[in-house]
Amino acid sequence: MNQTLNKDEEMINLIHIAQKGHYPLFQQNWIEELDIKNKLSNEEIKTANAITARLKKHKNIERKKIILFSLSKKDRDLFINAFINTVEKQILNNRPKIQ
Repeated sequence: MNQTLNKDEEMINLIHIAQKGHYPLFQQNWIEELDIKNKLSNEEIKTANAITARLKKHKNIERKKIILFSLSKKDRDLFINAFINTVEKQILNNRPKIQ
């Protein structure tokens, strides 16, 4: 595997993996208990971006998980919502168009 992946590519890879239904960053119960929000406020987007920036600082997925475990439930749920929304948008953008 390419050892020179930049931090953005690592997050993109996690999004691609999630498009297949696998969420390695999240505990199953976090997703099961999540109240999914399709629309986030500007403040929530800022918070999710700040969490993403913290995650990007770490290469190892286990360290990324530690950050998520250290978040409050509210912030963790917010990040998971933002992540799932991003995954869903990618899926919709990549689907074949009806002609």
